[in-house]
Amino acid sequence: KARSEGKYKVVVNDQPWENDFLEMRDMVISPDGRNTAAAVQIEAMPEGDIFKFEEGIWTVAVNGKPWPKKFQNVWGLDFSSDSAHVAAEVRFDPEHNTIAIDGKPWPEAYSWTWGPKFKPNSHRVTAPVQKGKWSLAIDGEIIWPAIFRQLWHQVFSPDEVSIAAVVALKNGKWTIAVDGKPWNTTVDGAVVEPVFSPDGKKIAAIVKLDEPVVELKPYRVWSIIVDDYIWPEWFDMVWDPVFSPDGENVATKVERNHKYTWAINGKVWNKEFDAIWPPIFSPDGNKMLLRCIENGKYYRRIIPVSEILG
Repeated sequence: KARSEGKYKVVVNDQPWENDFLEMRDMVISPDGRNTAAAVQIEAMPEGDIFKFEEGIWTVAVNGKPWPKKFQNVWGLDFSSDSAHVAAEVRFDPEHNTIAIDGKPWPEAYSWTWGPKFKPNSHRVTAPVQKGKWSLAIDGEIIWPAIFRQLWHQVFSPDEVSIAAVVALKNGKWTIAVDGKPWNTTVDGAVVEPVFSPDGKKIAAIVKLDEPVVELKPYRVWSIIVDDYIWPEWFDMVWDPVFSPDGENVATKVERNHKYTWAINGKVWNKEFDAIWPPIFSPDGNKMLLRCIENGKYYRRIIPVSEILG
């Protein structure tokens, strides 16, 4: 994203878009790296001119070419896996929002939506939508029951059969739902975007408590949930869970007292480091490549998973 003479454009490998725009945000790059898109403001709005805003001043530009249709606002762009199509959240007015693909909105409008995602290897589009309560739609058709107080961060399984998402059945009670069915375990702080195992049979996610575990001092609020079960250990911070290739083990980078280590299936390694990087499993899942800084020196270690699991 570059700015020149008060206007914005995208620059790719030193080649700028042909057109520039008054404002720009939410830039995305296609999976093949050949296309770019962004939400752009295509008309000026005099200060306080609410009528101009109501007419719509935003759209999506793909490789510098704006969609012909204007909207009050645009968010959450996503490219299809073949890089040929773009989806986005669009707003007609504060009470009517929907999803548009290549500038064409879904027929149905909703009181609110969250970011669309293309189904892998497909041109079908999923999005969380709200009419009263939240549900999940695909190509404008509701596929999950409208029972949620909140729903977002939908993710497809590797085989593209199942969908998992972050949901809340009640205010402040967060969990994961799989194909519309919520887990029983909830947390009151947050649940981060779910991660499927390579075989699609397991799901893990970062969880956070709003109130710390009072039995632990210093108080800690972060952990990992796997298939509706929260690890017994809590941390000052955790990072994205990483599955072994066979899906049997889940590892992550964790922090306690400004020191870092790794945990597998809730068991914490008894070594601490000044800095570390995410774990990498071997193809057979029996070993891990671990990178760390210890006493000012950088190390790469290959250890058996059993060294942490015991």
